[in-house]
Amino acid sequence: MARRLEAGEDFVITSAVGGHVRFGAGWTVAPELDLDLDISCLMLDANGAIKDAIFYGNMLDTSGAVRHLGDDVTGEGCAKTEDEQISVSLNDLPTDVAALVFMLNASTSSDLSRTEDIFFRVRDAKNEPLVETALPKECRVKETHSVLSLALYRTGEADQWDGWCMRFLLEPYSEPSWGELIPEAKKALLFAFPGMNIDPSEFVAIMRKSEDRPLDDIANFRLLKNGQEPTHVTSVRIDVGWTVLASAGVEKVDMDTNILLTDDKGAVVGEVNFNNKEEKGIKLLGDERSVDATSDDKKPAKFPVHEQVVVTLTEVDPKVKNIVIFVTNYSGTGFTQLESVRCRFVETATGQDLSVFSVDCRQGEASGKKTVMVGKVYRDNICSAFHDWKFAQTQDSELSLEAVQKMQAQRGLPAFDEDAGLSIPDWEQKAEIQWRIRGLGQFCYGE
Repeated sequence: MARRLEAGEDFVITSAVGGHVRFGAGWTVAPELDLDLDISCLMLDANGAIKDAIFYGNMLDTSGAVRHLGDDVTGEGCAKTEDEQISVSLNDLPTDVAALVFMLNASTSSDLSRTEDIFFRVRDAKNEPLVETALPKECRVKETHSVLSLALYRTGEADQWDGWCMRFLLEPYSEPSWGELIPEAKKALLFAFPGMNIDPSEFVAIMRKSEDRPLDDIANFRLLKNGQEPTHVTSVRIDVGWTVLASAGVEKVDMDTNILLTDDKGAVVGEVNFNNKEEKGIKLLGDERSVDATSDDKKPAKFPVHEQVVVTLTEVDPKVKNIVIFVTNYSGTGFTQLESVRCRFVETATGQDLSVFSVDCRQGEASGKKTVMVGKVYRDNICSAFHDWKFAQTQDSELSLEAVQKMQAQRGLPAFDEDAGLSIPDWEQKAEIQWRIRGLGQFCYGE
């Protein structure tokens, strides 16, 4: 029988637990509604440096001690059991990992108001329930997308830790991903680590498959929250990287980034790859076979960067609607040797991380495939009906139909008249066009 623990109440982990705990969350979705929730975990040292992050796009940390046990996209299991779990082998954690903060996250297209209940539970090495708590109803409201759920933290001094404790946090937020809650996660740990360094501007939008957002909204999220002036993104650098499985027995695979450009009717109007490294406003900076992998440990979402693409949005040909990013394995092994493929968007002017897409290659859908369509950057109407439809389709059939009809009317990009004397940015502003990014995560057979 699990002990009921209130938010802010500490629970000391004794040797009887067996050196292994499992954090889980369970939820029930309101009838006829759709909701995909995800649990995630931030691993930090005593000063607040992020050592790793575990979520649906990175299921295992580099030490092998923390593992995500699977992504549940429906929440349709038994109401009394956890829908998702993350296991932690306490004895195998690196000594510089001082704390883990677990979260529950919903995407931007939904919120926790769609749930009838949410609970959190921690189990021991024998899979017996240790502690549990329920998320209060006042936290399950519209515009609430995330909850800081649990802090698991070391006790004692950094040079001589003497044990582990945990406490439920139950702090609701409007931010939809762990990457946008980094400062808040650190603040929640100040009771245990008062010297933790907190940078209010530290964030990165972690986007799910099929989720998309305007680039300017992502860039301005922290600026506006911190009372700063908003910016307009004119250029992005796209860092592309992949991680080879340790069990694969190989150091390198022949991987390449391919960019496909399409117009508003889906016709291909250009390509950027190792044979053609540049199109108007888009430039591939190198081929992985001649570039050493680099990793920036200061980034919130760390991964090896093998290739980079710079997109100067203000110079991209007006006929281009979609810039689609593919990664292909030319080694003939598909994705069996790979752990993940990741793509990070960085604002060129400031060096600020904007978003990360992460595709876990260990899932069954990668089997036998040669290419993964990671994500895209695309032009869209500022008042696009697609996003109205995406929300309305699970709410109201009449509103959904209206949105579909509006989408059809918006399908084409407004014509660009070179003789009118407008620059590309002026044309976009006049036509009410914005740049958005979308995670795709779609595996394909072709190269």
